[in-house]
Amino acid sequence: IDAKDFLKGEPLSLLGYFSIFTFMSMVFVPYSPFCIAIGFIFGIYWGLLIEMFNILISSSVIFLVGRHLFKDYVEGVIAKSNGSTATVWKGLIKYMGRDWKEAAKINLLCCFIPMPYGMNRYLFSLTNVPFIQYNFFFMIGMIPNTFLNLLIGAALSEASGEGGIDAFRLIGTGVGIVGIMSAIWYAKIVAHKVVAESNKEDAEEGAGPGVVGDGKRMVHIR
Repeated sequence: IDAKDFLKGEPLSLLGYFSIFTFMSMVFVPYSPFCIAIGFIFGIYWGLLIEMFNILISSSVIFLVGRHLFKDYVEGVIAKSNGSTATVWKGLIKYMGRDWKEAAKINLLCCFIPMPYGMNRYLFSLTNVPFIQYNFFFMIGMIPNTFLNLLIGAALSEASGEGGIDAFRLIGTGVGIVGIMSAIWYAKIVAHKVVAESNKEDAEEGAGPGVVGDGKRMVHIR
């Protein structure tokens, strides 16, 4: 508790937090423990403000680093890979480059999937999605996840006190967990769709001009 009071009384400590979190995100350290700690120290409302600013800084840095420093290298690695993960990534990159609405949907969806925080930021840096569009939808998508983690942190803080845990916080946490499980289920559907469309396009491109694939057989056009 002494450390908690110290951090609350030292606003400049947040600069160190932003810097540490940004670096940790670049090496795929999970987001939730940091957010839960902020909820424990600052509560939900101040915690939400702090975390949204933190997300803006860290996601911007990761996106720009990925796009300008590692894009060519990672594209080469993915192009040479033939595994299922590489196939999904190739399909996602192609899929998101086709329509900004699809890119926004996948951006929002990735915010609910339990994966290292920096991973989908690097994924979007490989696409042609504009920086402002990416950041706008990402910050919107991270609000529910952030709120859930702050609820957990605030509940832990209350549990350490004399009053105990608020029942409404427990209910909110349960609803958030159900929402995340639903998003994971939907993400699997989207992933299968992306892979199927990517495989179909690759088959059509490999067939050459004048040949159209209908998914089961190749039809020659005269």
